[in-house]
Amino acid sequence: MDKDLLDYTASKVDEMLAAPSASAETKSAAQAWKDAIANGSDADAATNTLLDAISEHQTSIDDLIASAETKSAAQAWKDAIANGSDADAATNTLLDAISEHQTSIDDLIAFAGSDAGKQVFGEEGAAKMLAHSEERKKAGAMFCDCAACKPCHELLHKFGREKADVYL
Repeated sequence: MDKDLLDYTASKVDEMLAAPSASAETKSAAQAWKDAIANGSDADAATNTLLDAISEHQTSIDDLIASAETKSAAQAWKDAIANGSDADAATNTLLDAISEHQTSIDDLIAFAGSDAGKQVFGEEGAAKMLAHSEERKKAGAMFCDCAACKPCHELLHKFGREKADVYL
């Protein structure tokens, strides 16, 4: 694994460890990745183990928000890479799929303020989500920043498909 990708993965692992919404299983897998890298283990193998663990232990809110199409495209990308398929073609297919299923900041604000949002997040959680989303919109944010959406936007930006979003 090249240094830039290793550094990028390390930064995402740190985000997972700090995220209050990350499941215990995801945090455990993230810490195991950090430990494996610190011990000099194969970075590619450690990263594949991490990705497998994350795939198995998405939080329930991620399951509600991430579309079936996005999840299917992500799994197809992982399968293509594992099978030695053309990485560029697989990546373009993944990016096409995730760009079609984005949650805008306006859609998030509407959802967080709705009865359905209150059922998903609870009354207090929905109020916090609404306030956070409105603050991000004022700062120029365009998209949802949940654990399911943020990595999608970051990938789209890294591959030059959209402008960077605003994260507070």
